[in-house]
Amino acid sequence: MTHDPTFLSRRRLLKALGLGAGSLFLPSLLPRSHGNDGLTGPARRILFVMTYHGTVYDSWRMRPGGLPEDQAWESDLTALDQSQWSPILAPLGPFADRMMVLDGLDQVTAKPQGGGIGHFVGPINAMTGGIWTGEGPDARATMPSLDQMIADQIARPDHFRSLEVGTGNHPISYASPGQALPRETRADHLWDRLFPEGEQTPGAPPTIASRLQDQQQSVLDQVAGEYEALRPRLSAEDRHKLDLHRDMVRDLEQQVGGFANIDCSAPSRPDNPSHQDPDAYNERFSQFAQLLTVAFACDMTRVATYTLGQMPNSAFGAPPGDVHQDFAHQCDPPSPSALAVEQMTNYNRHHAEHVLELVELLDAVPEEGGTMLDNTLVVWLNEMANGSHRQDPYPMVLVGGRNIPLRWGRYVRWPVDGPTPMGSNHFNSQRPSGFPQNRVLTAIARAFDLDVDVVGIDAVAAEDGSTIDCRGPADRVLA
Repeated sequence: MTHDPTFLSRRRLLKALGLGAGSLFLPSLLPRSHGNDGLTGPARRILFVMTYHGTVYDSWRMRPGGLPEDQAWESDLTALDQSQWSPILAPLGPFADRMMVLDGLDQVTAKPQGGGIGHFVGPINAMTGGIWTGEGPDARATMPSLDQMIADQIARPDHFRSLEVGTGNHPISYASPGQALPRETRADHLWDRLFPEGEQTPGAPPTIASRLQDQQQSVLDQVAGEYEALRPRLSAEDRHKLDLHRDMVRDLEQQVGGFANIDCSAPSRPDNPSHQDPDAYNERFSQFAQLLTVAFACDMTRVATYTLGQMPNSAFGAPPGDVHQDFAHQCDPPSPSALAVEQMTNYNRHHAEHVLELVELLDAVPEEGGTMLDNTLVVWLNEMANGSHRQDPYPMVLVGGRNIPLRWGRYVRWPVDGPTPMGSNHFNSQRPSGFPQNRVLTAIARAFDLDVDVVGIDAVAAEDGSTIDCRGPADRVLA
């Protein structure tokens, strides 16, 4: 065999740039007799975020161009200017091209059992699409939740099957009927689970990861000659790809030294915020968000749920008053309080800022020619539709990336014109139903390659004698 110095230089260049197998694919570098069968991309991940007390629908919805209430339609989020975004969703505008806003959904499968006890059954129904047993705080799901169904498909057997964290009051994740998974409510305790060996002792020999990081600080300077020698041999398309990747690596070199989760060494153990700290809620959110990002980046897990309990007044700048009774319960028609509407709008907008913080963290982690957000789906759910414990219109927002096969950059509207579910509680009496939310759950399951036709129960009887079909993936969601 003859020695090929060009091949060695090419291999060194690609390795230095992080362009190994399964990374940025440059077809013009492949031997002509080889195909690309067997190439695998990075791991896909999913994170469910559930917030509390529903939303203020009129402050959440968007109607660009005065689109109608009584028809199905969709709109391009990337074409909207800032003035067209709703007060609650406006913080997420920078991710318009990687979002889907789903409007007109309904937790129809919760209604036949009396969905008005929303604080207990709404969280159960949100990810199971099913019915439950027990009453009040003893209520439990009779079906597995979507996160655990996806974990069956994508979890690594030698890592955490899933992580359940947060301060929400009620369980949302069910591994099997009736088996609610406990949540980790303190970030320092989550850190202990993720890093049982603790932080590296000062003065100890550097880890393999830290040595590699040090070597890669000036990777482009090291391989500049190989890069220039290789570039003329590429096709125009591959030169463009490699140039883009080179620029991305150069940007990353400026931040890699301070980004702890890139090398998967343990970050500093977080302190547990004092309940007396007026910003404890926000600080705790940031701690969990950072640790979940580390867990995803290090492939410790690929599935997680994050439940947020009631936000205290200090976290979103509210005046004195009980968030539950004085604000959430007083902001819905027919006679909403202007103060309550204002405060719950601020409440939900602040949660949008929380989601923004999380997706920005995911988007800051480089991964195979893009970022970790390209391979992650963040699902923003709520325990119910609004502060009056209704199940419609149920808000849902998806944020993610190009390797999750959903129709990104869309606002999708379904009309609320279905029959009233049989046995609906007094909040929903004679109200038409919206689009079954569990059909969106089915679409998400399909996006993660689950061969399922329904998540939850497949049909709900209606008061007019008809049946509400809950099977199949939601239209206009899957790519």
